[in-house]
Amino acid sequence: FLLKRVYQIPRNYQFLAILTLLTLTFTLVGIFIGIAFPIPNSSFIFLGFYGMINCYVWVMSIAWTPEPSTHDLMDRDAALELAAMADSALGDLDNGTITGGGNGEEEG
Repeated sequence: FLLKRVYQIPRNYQFLAILTLLTLTFTLVGIFIGIAFPIPNSSFIFLGFYGMINCYVWVMSIAWTPEPSTHDLMDRDAALELAAMADSALGDLDNGTITGGGNGEEEG
């Protein structure tokens, strides 16, 4: 039943899930056999162990990066909204009125 559901997951998520499970397995095995000592025995083992973890972090950061087109639109809209809010706040300060805590009442 579980394998049937795993095959229904999209391929890119299957890849990330397998990569996560492999990295988790190698990390736990490495910790239990003593690779992650504060003073490593071999520079190659140290480089391989921590290099694997660093590569995993880089792959995850690239895999979860938002699409550029969606990200650019959100940035532009957010910047326009922020500019409008700043203009409104500056206008309120020039008039000597400051709006209340979001309920629309003015304090002065």
